[in-house]
Amino acid sequence: WKQNDAIWESEHENKLFREQQKRRLMKIEKEKQEQIAQQTAKQQAEAKALKILKLQEFKETLENGLRVVKFNRRGKMAFRTLLLVGDHTLTWRGDEKADKQKGSGGKTSSNSKKVGDLFDLRQMSYLQLGEEPENGGEGSGSGKPPLLGTSTLRLHVNKHKDIRTMMENGNCLCLVFKERSIDIGLDCEDQRNLIAEGFKLLLDDLNQRA
Repeated sequence: WKQNDAIWESEHENKLFREQQKRRLMKIEKEKQEQIAQQTAKQQAEAKALKILKLQEFKETLENGLRVVKFNRRGKMAFRTLLLVGDHTLTWRGDEKADKQKGSGGKTSSNSKKVGDLFDLRQMSYLQLGEEPENGGEGSGSGKPPLLGTSTLRLHVNKHKDIRTMMENGNCLCLVFKERSIDIGLDCEDQRNLIAEGFKLLLDDLNQRA
């Protein structure tokens, strides 16, 4: 009997030890999952805060005026200042710096005070980089290369080598609406990408609040 009791006690102790180990491992795994969840929540909160900050900075940039080269549908281009009016209305005015250079005696032309059409950004169809296929297309399937940019941007690219270079270098951005597009050129690809990111953040914010 003593031998059987010793065997039973040994098995019982082993069983208790295995259960304790199991509970310990479960606790460690639970703590690990909680740490991962906390870290994920922290990263998401930081990412959200960064988006809010970037959006606010972009809105302030547009409210103060963003100087761009604007390509119009008639094949003409000019410096313009893009403006955000209110939360979701985009427009532009003549460029004061360019008008001063054109005017006599350093006087500002009345063109710099003219305001362009008003565009509701909530009605924008999509945002497109100038060097990308139109509306994400990949060609007609007939072996022809895809159409890049928009019809307005292509009009300028086909007429001016320097505009083609701007497009190929990643300096152009197209804001496409149902009836037309707003096609602009920036100083460099980095600035274009920064402005494109800002518009995406603004559009996401408007869609979430719609």
